[in-house]
Amino acid sequence: MKWFYYMYENNWGYIFGKSGQKWTEKAQAAATNEMAVKYGKRWIGHYVTDCSGAFVYAYKKEGASIYHGSDTIFKKYCSSKGKLVKGQREDREPIKPGTAVFLYDDGKRHHIGLYVGNDTVIEAKGTIYGVVVSRLNHWDEWGELKDVDYTNCYDEIPEIDPSDTRRMLRQGCTGDDVKELQHALNTWNQGIQAIEEDGKFGPKTKLMVELFQDAKDLKADGIVGPKTWKALEEYMQPSRKTVKMAVICYKDEDGHSPEELKQLMKDWILECPMEVKEWKYE
Repeated sequence: MKWFYYMYENNWGYIFGKSGQKWTEKAQAAATNEMAVKYGKRWIGHYVTDCSGAFVYAYKKEGASIYHGSDTIFKKYCSSKGKLVKGQREDREPIKPGTAVFLYDDGKRHHIGLYVGNDTVIEAKGTIYGVVVSRLNHWDEWGELKDVDYTNCYDEIPEIDPSDTRRMLRQGCTGDDVKELQHALNTWNQGIQAIEEDGKFGPKTKLMVELFQDAKDLKADGIVGPKTWKALEEYMQPSRKTVKMAVICYKDEDGHSPEELKQLMKDWILECPMEVKEWKYE
């Protein structure tokens, strides 16, 4: 599992047919695969792989070998296998970290990732995304690999918190996480609104990302991967949602007076991660 974590942490890209090579301008110019031609430029200077190529790379680093192909890995290299239903093995047995997981469609396994524990999969997702983390619940099948020792698999789980996994962002991305990125960058920029927080990752946002990365001694490639997200954490504020709530105090075991309880509630509201618009003490 450590090699998958290594690929994820070091922002590996995706190029079909690759398994750990460095993507160069020369390779990009010679590319014929449609997705590589269209999106491969963003991975120039990065190491690249495809989904099953990640397994080829990891096996090679351990002095072993495995076939390059998701369907063949399932059929020839899995000692036991089965279906997944909403992130659980159909036989209700626990899925072990280090287990390969597959997407199945039209009679064939067309994609593979590695389950690393804590409901998390590391996968080379595609040319647009590169190597990312995903949830287990959208995968269709599992397979324990013949050459993997699962005896101590729970002791080798990478430190990836699935509640804090974020997609990789680059120019062209849109969404609420881009807004969050833009807000964090403006906060880092001493609160000056240098870029519009519109949820669109354009050239200005890319430039700000590069400036931030350079200031934090990160590779200034304008791509927001795990290391950049980690560096941004101190400039990110938790979102506050507006809710209505009813609070009923049945019994005060600590002997507080009604006025003291009201003040405790007011203090709690100030710390609440949600924006409380209305509340009533009874």
